[in-house]
Amino acid sequence: MIEIPAIGRANISENGDFLRIEIPAKKHWVLNIFMSIWLCAWFYIGKIVIKVLLNFDGPWPAFLFILFWITLWTLGGLASIYSILMQLMGVEIIQVENGTLSIEKSIRGLGRKKAYEINEISKIDHTSNYPSWDWSNQKINGIFGDRGASLKFYYGMKTVIFAIDIDEAEAQALIEKFKSHSSFNESNFA
Repeated sequence: MIEIPAIGRANISENGDFLRIEIPAKKHWVLNIFMSIWLCAWFYIGKIVIKVLLNFDGPWPAFLFILFWITLWTLGGLASIYSILMQLMGVEIIQVENGTLSIEKSIRGLGRKKAYEINEISKIDHTSNYPSWDWSNQKINGIFGDRGASLKFYYGMKTVIFAIDIDEAEAQALIEKFKSHSSFNESNFA
């Protein structure tokens, strides 16, 4: 049986100098199921600790330790909830307009957006994602045999990484799309 060629996850729309690329977040189902089960235990244990904290009559150092612990516990749970929501409903929007490249990572329109002047961007390229633990990018590569790619560029003395967990062939196709767009020139790729 012949395999059907992949079409990629990116949705590209272009109108003159305007370019918009939407990349839905990659779903890691095994991780989502594990984190959902973990969140049930997280909620139950957190509820118990809060009850202990509200009825606590021991020494202050122990009270402060429990307070510190429940704060970290809550932050860990919120990070897990964010990760699950990002994988289920998240999208990365890359937009080129009026001499700027903007990158927005959002969940149903709620998220952060950063803009970069195109004439300050250099060395646009793709990079392979090898196995790593990288919670800031909502991925755990290598555990499930996943070895995607990302796009990157230099902006002053900073490396900006975006379009995370796309296929290498799709990353190269997006670079070619940037190269053919009128807002970019050779200096952006050198």
